[in-house]
Amino acid sequence: MPADTNPIGKGYALWLTPEEPMFSLLAGEISRLSQEYSTPRFDPHVTLLSGITTPEEEALAKSASLTGRLKPFRIELGEIGYLDEYFRCLFVSVVPTSPILKAHQAAREAFEIRDKSPYSPHLSLVYGELRIETKKGIAAGLGYLAGQALEIRRLSLYLVSGAPHEWKCVERFDLR
Repeated sequence: MPADTNPIGKGYALWLTPEEPMFSLLAGEISRLSQEYSTPRFDPHVTLLSGITTPEEEALAKSASLTGRLKPFRIELGEIGYLDEYFRCLFVSVVPTSPILKAHQAAREAFEIRDKSPYSPHLSLVYGELRIETKKGIAAGLGYLAGQALEIRRLSLYLVSGAPHEWKCVERFDLR
């Protein structure tokens, strides 16, 4: 299986989790799509940083330190998109505003990530492999998500080694 369709995560990731009522709305859509298309179910989130390979104790300390530098902020959802990638099979883009870009940069600095790959904030709706026609059909029914605002008041450190059903939240941190 090509790397971009590999359903196995590695290391830790920092997730931004939306507050209610959007958390429940998005969780409901993810759950519905998961049941309908036999794909993994997961909590709604925007990945702030992935590929964290430091030991857990160090990852917790760096996450706590980072959280002290971030204030709650809002993000706006953009258009529905899809790629031929397992973890970005179907997603809603996040408008790349200053608060999320600054939070991402602060996370890169906190974890000393030197990789210069571009950050494309998004909120995944389906993990898996679906035909393009299927993705287009699903996307057409989810257009109402574009323009929705998400309140971000929490950062979570997730262990994402293994398949999505094996992932677990290590710690949640409130933004100040």
